[in-house]
Order: sequence, then structure tokens, then C-alpha cells
Amino acid sequence: MNKTLNIYDGPSFQFFYLGLIGALFGILFIALKTAVIIGSIILILSIFVFLSIRGTQIDLEHKRIKNYLNIAFIKIGKWKDLASYTRLELVMNHHSKTMNSRGVSNTVQVRSCHLILTNAPKERIELKEFTDYTAAKKMLISLSQQLNIERVDRIELIQNKNKMRTKKRAAVKRN
Repeated sequence: MNKTLNIYDGPSFQFFYLGLIGALFGILFIALKTAVIIGSIILILSIFVFLSIRGTQIDLEHKRIKNYLNIAFIKIGKWKDLASYTRLELVMNHHSKTMNSRGVSNTVQVRSCHLILTNAPKERIELKEFTDYTAAKKMLISLSQQLNIERVDRIELIQNKNKMRTKKRAAVKRN
């Protein structure tokens, strides 16, 4: 049995500007031929900083969890006790953004699913963000079984509640 679970959330771009400045200095050193080796090292390191990966690591053996930022294969983050977290939730988040250009208004709506680990004092650890509900649901089921904790699909609960409202409205209209 694998004792560590890694949930990758993808590039964070948290240090975008630092990586960009480092890359520019690296290219400048290489172009001026003053310090090609140092410039190459700075350029390679800045690419790792620029593309730092965000994720969550769960240690099943020691019952601990950490959100990390992976820079140059070093996972930076603090461990927390996993035993205090009792529920795995799947929630929906709606974002809308309006863009105006020369009198034309365009509103874009984005829905995303978030897999969140919670405990009694309502501390939350966001594990992953999804745009596909079925992939999020599969991970919710799989992860809750591996961690042996309660799972709550808030999206499904809301959908069921909306279906009940629709049925009640249709019954009232018929009468």
C-alpha cells in the first residue's frame, strides 16, 4: 500500500515576477558572455521558480497533511495533523467576470468544483480545484475511502433540493 498521496494542483505562478526577473538576468549574462555558466544556472533556476507547482501531500502512515509549493523539486509547506479532519466536501464555486470593450459588454461565467478537507472548528484545506464534476466526484469517493472519513457532496445536495422545489412547483400549478 502506498503510504503517501500526492494531489497535484498544477503550476501556481506564485513567483511569476521573481522567475521572470531571474530569467532576464540569466539571459543578459549569457548574451553579454561575461558569466555564461552563472547565467545558465540562474536561467535554469528561474524556470523552476517560474513554474513552481502547488499541491497537497498526505502521509497516511503518520496521519499528517501539508499543502506545499514545489520549487526545484523541494516541497515547501508545514505538516498538520490529519486526525483532526473529519470530513471531505465537494463544493461548487461560481465566478463571473464582465469585460467591456468599446461599448460591448461580455460576461463570462466559470463554475468550478473544490475538494475541501474540513474539521469541527471549520478549518479548511483545499485539496484540488476541478472544472469537471464527474472527475471531482470520482476523486471525492476515492479519497474518502482511502482516508476513511465522511464525504459530503454539496453539489449533489443542492441539485436534489432544486429538483424537489421544481416538483413542488409543478404540483402546485396542477392544483
